[in-house]
Amino acid sequence: MLPGNVDTHVHINEPGRTHWEGFATGTMAAALGGVTALVDMPLNAIPPTVDVESLRIKQEAAASQIYVDTGFWGGIVPGNTAELKPLHEAGPSGSSASCWIPASKSSLLYLRGSCARR
Repeated sequence: MLPGNVDTHVHINEPGRTHWEGFATGTMAAALGGVTALVDMPLNAIPPTVDVESLRIKQEAAASQIYVDTGFWGGIVPGNTAELKPLHEAGPSGSSASCWIPASKSSLLYLRGSCARR
């Protein structure tokens, strides 16, 4: 067995911006480069992955065209605090908040408590 790389910060832009990078091209390139698993960042697709519905849309877009194990980050953005628990329970690999996006204090407190319960 050979080791594979895991890339936890991948920007696949599907759905919505597939012409930039879609699941087929992104995951095939990853496989050719020795990456066996990746986790997609939440905010480049249209819609961004900030609630359960958008996570399902992204999972459906990826389902029949991935070449490596693929996970999804859930996005933390201003105004989606109420979506964080349902999103977390729907099964993304985790949640991501970018430093340049001002996440609310309540969003960050939810995450702190959520991580502590694990």
